[in-house]
Amino acid sequence: MAIRRDGLSPAKFGATTDTLIDKLLAPGARIGVSPPKVDPLGDYTLKLFQLIDRIRPGSAAAMQARAVVLDTPPGAQPPKSGDTDVDAIPDGRADARIVYCSGRDRYARLLPNASLVEFPAALRVGPDYGLAVLKDAHPAAVLLALTILSPAGQKIMVDRGFRAVTLPSD
Repeated sequence: MAIRRDGLSPAKFGATTDTLIDKLLAPGARIGVSPPKVDPLGDYTLKLFQLIDRIRPGSAAAMQARAVVLDTPPGAQPPKSGDTDVDAIPDGRADARIVYCSGRDRYARLLPNASLVEFPAALRVGPDYGLAVLKDAHPAAVLLALTILSPAGQKIMVDRGFRAVTLPSD
């Protein structure tokens, strides 16, 4: 299973899955990113920039130049909303933010006028998660694995931003 990355932006940014690359490449568009090597999302974002660069040569450097690293380091004042990603948009520090789609419900609650836009399939980066049950595992572990792999379990995983592995893909 792999989790999707999405773009979080105010509705006025006007991004859709089809226009997201153009919006991110627009002159002056500030892209909120996580710090690479500190947060895996930052590393995935660098890979995302490289994939976009294959489609639009030279774009990775342009996006990196406009990237705004968003982080709340230890000892810093906590974010007003409780979420650094959310605060960066109304505060005007970023026009869009690369985020995990698993935060969809939190973003909708904290930033109701924002859009969470899914990247096209060709631009999805990140880990592939495995599932294994050890030979001498407790029977409940087997039940959990089977539940996750069941149609109902896969629907829950999809609702949380993961791609289903046992259901037909769209």
